[in-house]
Amino acid sequence: MREYLTGGLSSIINGWFTHVPHSPYSEGVSLLGFLLFGIEDWAPYIINTGFCFLFLWAILSCFGRINLIVSIAICIAASCIPLAGSGINEIRPDFMCSLLIATATLRTVSGRFFKRSNSFQIFTSTIFGAALLVKPTVAPSTLILQTACITVAIVAEFLSDTPVDLRKEIGGSLLRFYIPSILLALIYFIPGLKYIANYIYEVLFSSQKSAWMLGARYTKWDHIFYYLNGTGAQCMLGVFAMVSYLLLAAGLAAVASLGRKQWWVRYLSIMAPLVPMYLIITVTETKTQYFGLTFFIYLILAACFTVGKFVTFSTTLGARARKMTLAILVVLCFANVIAFRYPDICNDPDPKVRRREDVIVQELANIFEHARSDAPSVFFLTTGNINPEVVAYTVFKEGATMHGKFDGFTTDLSKLLNKIALNDFVVTSVDSTPNVAGFFPSTKLRNPCIDMLTKDSSYIELAQFSMPKGKYLLFQRLQPFCGFKPVSGMAESRVPREGNQDSQTAYVTNAPSAELAVYSTEEKRWKMLVHLKAEEKMQLTCKLDGKEIGLFNVQKDFSEQMIDFDLRPGLHKIFLSTKNAKLPTTVITFKSLQIVPAHSVPN
Repeated sequence: MREYLTGGLSSIINGWFTHVPHSPYSEGVSLLGFLLFGIEDWAPYIINTGFCFLFLWAILSCFGRINLIVSIAICIAASCIPLAGSGINEIRPDFMCSLLIATATLRTVSGRFFKRSNSFQIFTSTIFGAALLVKPTVAPSTLILQTACITVAIVAEFLSDTPVDLRKEIGGSLLRFYIPSILLALIYFIPGLKYIANYIYEVLFSSQKSAWMLGARYTKWDHIFYYLNGTGAQCMLGVFAMVSYLLLAAGLAAVASLGRKQWWVRYLSIMAPLVPMYLIITVTETKTQYFGLTFFIYLILAACFTVGKFVTFSTTLGARARKMTLAILVVLCFANVIAFRYPDICNDPDPKVRRREDVIVQELANIFEHARSDAPSVFFLTTGNINPEVVAYTVFKEGATMHGKFDGFTTDLSKLLNKIALNDFVVTSVDSTPNVAGFFPSTKLRNPCIDMLTKDSSYIELAQFSMPKGKYLLFQRLQPFCGFKPVSGMAESRVPREGNQDSQTAYVTNAPSAELAVYSTEEKRWKMLVHLKAEEKMQLTCKLDGKEIGLFNVQKDFSEQMIDFDLRPGLHKIFLSTKNAKLPTTVITFKSLQIVPAHSVPN
């Protein structure tokens, strides 16, 4: 959106060839939402409701011709599937990509593909191509599933009672099945092939794979059942996982009762893609509910198609029996939803914690919006609900710019500190802070980094943001400068020069103590002229790097003090504090503070 506002459509097109997006779908949905409805938090979600409508349409199409009342009941029941809501709330490409793959798969294996029209085969290929565009990073698994589908279709055709002459049909059908999807995918893969290849290598083969391969954290049986009815299935399907298995079993019973070879071929053809879908997500040991979405959505569609094809619409059931069977299934779905309490296995955040995180994001955005740099760079040592993208978006809503960075895979402390040093701010959580992605390798370096930032004089701890448990810290790097800069208890302002309309920089405070940073590029003697106004007599103490360089008794109303000090090259800190035995809460005001470099200090 920022590129569109600053450079227009041509900037987005140019960016496509220089830095391809991770997911064209996610960026496209967000951009379209903002263009249509303005920069509003809810705008992308309005566009993303298209996923839910397509999901419901795919389910309804599995039942064939049914009356309106039954269709509405099925839609309501299907809307209760957890992934239907998650697909709107989370603008991840996984949901739409998986829906497209599952839909194209069912179109390929649910009928005699080689007897379908050319337009049907081309459109099915186009759906696979759209899936490659929606989430290019899973292109290998998408192509494997596409090939598995056509293989199943070929085997099913051989087993048919009246098989087509594959020697004549297979060549043209395969071209229509692959060419459209490949041509569509080339829109992304021509400029983005190198990016995708590097990404896949890092996730599957490099040292970074440990962040995604979470199978080692589970027992053998947990590993096997994670996507069947374990944590992953419960997060995305809930009770509908078992409902789907029951419907598939009902379909098996219906096919067995009919005893026809062609019904067995068709039923097994529909079940077959579940095997490669399950193996791809299980063998790789990648454990996240989103990675299993293709398996989950196809499981739902296969179960619905089984009901529509083999149970309620088989020749053994009359019209009244079909309606009664559908009604019973819908009632069972509703009953299960009401009776089933979704377990807290998806780590949904506590509402109080989530609200506090929203407040912290806004506070961080306010700080970065008013930073000295027009577009400050911010390094995040940890990520989670508070992450670079969320904070950058909040800053963007305020009309400002922020560049957020996160590197979860650096395991060398010195390299990580070097990366941190290139940024203006550092944001990090501490141990026990909730909703933090602790599986990234760099998380182990969090505490050493915090210790280094605390001890390094070139950084200051700008703020702490408390959480119900744990907290977030914000550090600021003092940019190299020649002169003075407020650190705490002071604000920089402009005040008129005496007898002149021009203004000069001044540092104003109404606190009992204040701290300045001073940076010298060479050995120099500096003079600090302080104009003071106090309500009572008090004492002013000035310390340079912890060493006292001035102790003055300040008279009531107005006083002026000159402080001389020598500096070697580098960054130093000046601490000013007041003391009054009778009135400890009395404050002074530094009306103006003039910094004047004097002669160089001899070596």
